Amino acid sequence: LDRGDLTTAETLYREAIATFDRIGEADSEPALSARAGLAVTLQNLGRLDEAEVLHREVLEGQRRRFGPHSAEVAATINNLGVVLGQQGDWKGAEAFHREALEIIRRVKGPRDPNVASALTTVAAAMGSQGDLAGAETLYRESLGLRRDLLGTKQPDTVRSMYALAYLLRSRGAA
Repeated sequence: LDRGDLTTAETLYREAIATFDRIGEADSEPALSARAGLAVTLQNLGRLDEAEVLHREVLEGQRRRFGPHSAEVAATINNLGVVLGQQGDWKGAEAFHREALEIIRRVKGPRDPNVASALTTVAAAMGSQGDLAGAETLYRESLGLRRDLLGTKQPDTVRSMYALAYLLRSRGAA
């Protein structure tokens, strides 16, 4: 998957999932991880409907296994938000991204790089719906957090600068 060989990744994930299912480990942590990997692979292949269904299945399994407030659950909720956004459902995407943000804040605390990432995804969903002022507020919060935690030269901080600058340009404020 990381090398971009999506066809091979899909095949290997499916083989791993079949093995976990066959040995009665369908809800184990590694099996859920394999299912999540397959969902991301399908998403990258543009098979968004399949990816959405699988992300939802993974989310149910993770909630059973890890409880409602875990990093794993937050990651899958975020992935669901991304899929919905790719499908053009920005309102649904925003709702998932906000839920992921709240879980991340609960799990990691308010001053964590993962919070900054989650703020950015919520901001992007808001901006895609035309709420540029609301998106700007969250982009600024994310950028401030990243500057404080990571410094100004770290790639994620620079990406936050770019996202805010692009939004400001779109608003005619740059």
